[in-house]
Amino acid sequence: MIIDVSPKIAYATTAAASIMCVALGAAGIYALLISYVLRESAAISAIQSQIAMLEAKKSQAKDKEDDLASARESMRLLRSVFLDPADPLPFLELLEDEANRAGVLMSIMLGELRQGSAPAQEFLITASGSYVNVRAFLAMMELLPFEVSVRNAKLQKNQVGFAADVPQEIRLSLMVHVAVER
Repeated sequence: MIIDVSPKIAYATTAAASIMCVALGAAGIYALLISYVLRESAAISAIQSQIAMLEAKKSQAKDKEDDLASARESMRLLRSVFLDPADPLPFLELLEDEANRAGVLMSIMLGELRQGSAPAQEFLITASGSYVNVRAFLAMMELLPFEVSVRNAKLQKNQVGFAADVPQEIRLSLMVHVAVER
């Protein structure tokens, strides 16, 4: 008996060809998918590196903002050391508060505004009280947050009375220059 195998071979060949086409198509789709995934992965990596770079720049910008805020605070503090000739009231109020705290009677006369390499506002300050109080007031003058220089100082005893139990008063006269902002 002779069996004709040609339709079976044709069927097997067609099936193998079909399987090969499906496999080839799947391999093509797989290759396209792999290349797409690789491209997207590269794009994601590039975006992540850009995000990291932007984060670093953001951190640098924050540091610059902090530096700027610190510089502004330094400028504010530096400006507070100088007297504003248009508004000497903060200096005068501070001086009056310190005189009251030290327990001395104080008077202030506004002098001239000196120009030049070191501009300054001139004040004549007179303080009267006990030696201890006047000394405390003078020590306080060294601690003022303004740049103050004493140009002339005069200390004299005020004669209040002759009794031994009457405390002696002294009078301090100071010509001071307070630096002004240029």
